[in-house]
Amino acid sequence: MLVAVAVCYLYARQHPPRLMPESLSVVTFDDSMVEVKDPAGEVRTVPWDQITRVGIRTTDEGPFLPDVFWGIHSGGDEPTVVFPGGASGESELLAELQRRLPGFSNDEVVAAMSCTSNAYFQLWPPSS
Repeated sequence: MLVAVAVCYLYARQHPPRLMPESLSVVTFDDSMVEVKDPAGEVRTVPWDQITRVGIRTTDEGPFLPDVFWGIHSGGDEPTVVFPGGASGESELLAELQRRLPGFSNDEVVAAMSCTSNAYFQLWPPSS
């Protein structure tokens, strides 16, 4: 019995729980583009060289519904790619955004993740 508990503990430490349904959205990227596949299988992409803005929109609907949404724009007011916070691949994309986009605002990411109301946080380009 003790061995089973130890195995479960070690597994849980190496495989933290994933947010549902957020983790059903999958974010990937390569040298040319960012791709998001939603739970229904729809795929949206944006080339790195066409990104004009990155932001996070928060809502007051959490914690039982998704309440953080990333938006990557390629011109215009509506984002080209949208995915929820907690999507599979989110942390890897965040690291890549930080690396590729000069002036990317980590402070705005922290502010967005702390927000429980309806708000918009512009992460890049830096707002004046």
